[in-house]
Order: sequence, then C-alpha cells, then structure tokens
Amino acid sequence: MRKITLFWLLSFWLFLSSAFSQNIENQYKRIGTAQATSLSLDILGNIYLLNGNTIYKLSSSGEVVASYTNFKLGEITSVDVDNPLKIMLFYKDAGAIVFLDSQMTPLMETIDLLENHYYSISLATFSSDDLIWLYDNRAKELIAVDFFLKEKRRISIDNELSSPAALLAIPEKSLFLHDPATGILMFDAFGTYLKTITLITQSKIQISDNQVVYIDQDELFLYDFQALRQSWLAYLPAGVLQAVLWNNQVLFIGSDKNVYSFPIE
Repeated sequence: MRKITLFWLLSFWLFLSSAFSQNIENQYKRIGTAQATSLSLDILGNIYLLNGNTIYKLSSSGEVVASYTNFKLGEITSVDVDNPLKIMLFYKDAGAIVFLDSQMTPLMETIDLLENHYYSISLATFSSDDLIWLYDNRAKELIAVDFFLKEKRRISIDNELSSPAALLAIPEKSLFLHDPATGILMFDAFGTYLKTITLITQSKIQISDNQVVYIDQDELFLYDFQALRQSWLAYLPAGVLQAVLWNNQVLFIGSDKNVYSFPIE
C-alpha cells in the first residue's frame, strides 16, 4: 500500500510540474535551455546563469556561447560581470576567486583567500578601478585588495548588520552592501559610508544608477533612492527566484529554475 501511495504522489507531482511548465511557457518566453539559481547581465546584454559549480554565458538571444566549471572549487557563490572582459567568480566555501575573460577562460591563477589568512570572507565584488572588495563577516569590515591580495583599504562597519546577502559595486560610483534585515548600505568608491537605503526586502536586488529593482510578494518594483520614489513594474509568477530589468524587458528565474522574459511598457 505504501508503494502505491508513493507512486501516486510521484505521479501527481510530475503532473503538476508538467502543467506548471506548460502554463508558464504559454505566457512567457523561455530563455535558453540551462537552468539557474542566479542570473546577471553585463553592459552588452549578455546573460550569465549560475547553477551549482557551473556558470553559463548566453547571448542576448538566449544562445549558450560559453561556460565554465571548476569541480575543485565547488559551488559558485556569486559572479560580477560589470566588466565583461574580467568576469569575477567568488567561491565562499573554497575561499577562492577566479577571473575569466569574455570566452570564459581563466585570466590568471586562482586567488586563494584562505592561504592569505582571509578566513571569514562571505561576500566579494569587483570595482571599476581593478580592486577586489571583500566583506569579512566576522570582523564586520570591508576590505579592498588588488590582484595580489595587497590591502589598499580596510573599513570597519559600525552599523548593526544581521547577515548581509550581497556586495555590489556600481562602475565609477558606489559600493552597496545589502542586508535583508537592515536595508542597503551605500558607500563611495573609497569605502566611506554615505547612507542606508531603508528598503527591506528578502529578494535578490539589482542596482543601476540610482535605482533598485526588487521583488515583493510576486510583484516587481523599482525604487529610486535619490528621488525617494517607488514604481510598480510588473506582476510575476508565484515563486520567482530572481528578476532583473533590461531595456524594457524583465528576465526572471521561475520556481522551475528555468529563465524566462517578457516586455514591460
């Protein structure tokens, strides 16, 4: 009897999954065939998908043009693609950073953070002045280093932080530290604290210019933190993992881990 029950439960789950996929693909355009848990866009419109220990690079039309996997380093924590010629991969568990060129080929030897006594780095990003910014979760510090891990700046953060989820560098402008429980801390290019954007969201955020794109209860919003104005963008399917805005198009990762897009006015 138990085997029969499990069989019917599995059959029902497969039916629901199939129905969901058919329904979402009838409403939205599927982008590529690779699944993902995180997506990023560079200034050229190329799409980067993270899935475990693999990163896929897709053209703006959704065609996979290159990929990179490093089984030795394990799962990729985050990617920075602001410079399409120097793509930075951060491996939190391995304490490592890898830089790739536009063909997804390593540019240099792996940067070993652990070997250089950076044991509690939880976030990393790459700035336009060729500095790697690290967040030390234990010391609550932002650290700027060069490619040889020579320290250039070290800034203590006095704000009460819970567990920051992302560190983002906007080219030639600012550094942002997203703490879902506190908001978004904004720093200048030298790491000087400027202000806290009191936007509380558990979703992954996208920042460009003075605007934050984020999800709230299956709806997509844009918040202009300079004008202090929020705008509604679109409804999303239930369970969307991440959504980004690009040239009046919304790209999102559905609960099935496939990537879809749709236009907005």
